[in-house]
Amino acid sequence: MSDQTSILIPTPKHSLADDATVQIRQAILEGQLAPGEHLREEVLAEMLSVSRGPVREALTRLERETLVVREPNRGVFVCQLHRADVDEVYSLRLSLEKLAVQLAIKNPQPEALRAMQKTVDDMRDKAALGISSHEAAQLNTNYHEQLCVASGHRRLHASWTNLRSQIYLFLLTRSEANSEFLKTFDVMHQEILDAIIAKDEGSATALLEKHFLNAYNEVIGHYDIMGR
Repeated sequence: MSDQTSILIPTPKHSLADDATVQIRQAILEGQLAPGEHLREEVLAEMLSVSRGPVREALTRLERETLVVREPNRGVFVCQLHRADVDEVYSLRLSLEKLAVQLAIKNPQPEALRAMQKTVDDMRDKAALGISSHEAAQLNTNYHEQLCVASGHRRLHASWTNLRSQIYLFLLTRSEANSEFLKTFDVMHQEILDAIIAKDEGSATALLEKHFLNAYNEVIGHYDIMGR
């Protein structure tokens, strides 16, 4: 038996605000709380069986994630992406992920690349069985986050993570705008990954740009139809 005294590191406590944040975030991302919906603390507190304090803290956290917005003298509302938001998310994502492709080729992270392949396999399997727009958006988001992890650049990944919720909403809109896309959405993702593994930066970058542009055009077309 070692003479050294064991040091016990306390496990962080899981608070009611943590639980409320997870549940409200999930309700937003799954469409149970619609874009533009007014979020009243008392209603959410009753729905989650907690006091208003944890709900207030949860909404503050989700505001930092830009999943909700606070309007003076009106209250808190579920974020609704408008044309300017779509343009900014598109352009910033493209810059970050093009750099991620370059770095993933120069300094590949095998575990992250394997995770990307697993996600593409899941896309293919679920598309064959029929997949919901929410499932597709989740897999799509996971793939692109794994690409950022594959870059080995912590700050790049952190910057991408700050946009994650808005990226999910963007990709969810893309899935809803073009249901045909869901039948073969694994194909382009596989092509990008294959080019990265082959260390073909030119092809990988060109494929990523094409993929992003197609998504952008479909989302904008959907927004124009919806009048947003």
